[in-house]
Amino acid sequence: MIDHAQFSGFLLKRQDVVYHLPLRHGETGNIKIIRLGRRHSGRFNRQVHENWDIEGRVGELKSPLYHNKDHFISEFISRVDQYGRIDSKLLVLEGKPFSWFRLLVYPMAKFKLNYYFRVGFLDGLVGLFLAYLMAVQSLSIRVFQ
Repeated sequence: MIDHAQFSGFLLKRQDVVYHLPLRHGETGNIKIIRLGRRHSGRFNRQVHENWDIEGRVGELKSPLYHNKDHFISEFISRVDQYGRIDSKLLVLEGKPFSWFRLLVYPMAKFKLNYYFRVGFLDGLVGLFLAYLMAVQSLSIRVFQ
């Protein structure tokens, strides 16, 4: 039973599952996202990779939200172009114009962050590939900028 009277929304831990393997590390290893909330209690703050800004107290539920990605590679590749173009426009609107430094450094930094510092290597080959794909996504955003 959820004591909902005191909360406007609830965080859920998102458990990504890629090819039937749960990802416990890397970029997606410890994501908590607001997925339940009172109607009209907040707003989404971006067009892509949005967050729900809730007004009021936010609780946390213990049960995870399973995010199955059995077609991860084909879905990811098809969305790199779409999300890259949208995210690049959002960066400009957020006051982050094109920079050669960001183009050359961010993708490699993204890989190192996810694979080494967030210990994505503990997820095996899937962790390696996810770190690589997230670096490719970072590169595509800056290329479209």
